[in-house]
Amino acid sequence: MSNFRKALIAGTAVAALGASIFAGLAPIASRASSHREAPLTAADPQIDNTDLYAFRSPDRPNSISFAEHTNYDINIDNNGDARADIIYRWTFTTHYRSGATFLYATGPVTSLDDPNLNIFQTYDLTRIRNGNSVVLIHNGKVAPSNVGAGSMPNYNSDLFDAAVTTNGAGIRSWVGQSDDAFFLDLRVFDLLYGGNFTEAGDDTLTGFNVNTMALSVPRSQLRGPNDSVIGIWNTASRPSMRVLHTDGTQTFSGND
Repeated sequence: MSNFRKALIAGTAVAALGASIFAGLAPIASRASSHREAPLTAADPQIDNTDLYAFRSPDRPNSISFAEHTNYDINIDNNGDARADIIYRWTFTTHYRSGATFLYATGPVTSLDDPNLNIFQTYDLTRIRNGNSVVLIHNGKVAPSNVGAGSMPNYNSDLFDAAVTTNGAGIRSWVGQSDDAFFLDLRVFDLLYGGNFTEAGDDTLTGFNVNTMALSVPRSQLRGPNDSVIGIWNTASRPSMRVLHTDGTQTFSGND
């Protein structure tokens, strides 16, 4: 794993996603299906429900993506007035190669442009400074979610590392899923230690992913009158009104 990839792990996290760690939390699977009902239900077969299945609609993707019609911003204050002097903004577009299937990948995916990657996202990265907007990266590729070795046999090299995009001004951007860099021992909040903290210190977020936007910018592009102090924070905004139409499409309007 490259040094840049290691640095990306600490990028801006915007949406937490459960990873395969949930598999370890599941109960032991039974070897056969059973429809044995409670005694009162068994005595009244007309009210006996059999099975209930819940699943994602097949016309919707089964992976978590960045929101469209949304500004994901990193704000820079370089003069100490607590207002953004420079904004780096990502905006996303979702693409479907075929709307006839809900599958994320229709075969092995070996590159970001692979036609087997059925659902993918691109982004524009824009810098806003002194009221002027400049598109730094247009149609950058989002690293797809890792759906498994069968669909993405060389995920790290073919897709994860390949999603690093560099422009001519020395700016590098990477967007996709990465390991959650935030350390948190959730058992402390559930009082499971019972006052005995000798076992404290487990990172219960290990094994979970977050949607991440990572940005590398030369310091010279961030400097202000006093470049020894730079404030940084992130925001997300979208139009205040969303209308859902009868055909399923949406329109957005109003202030962000």
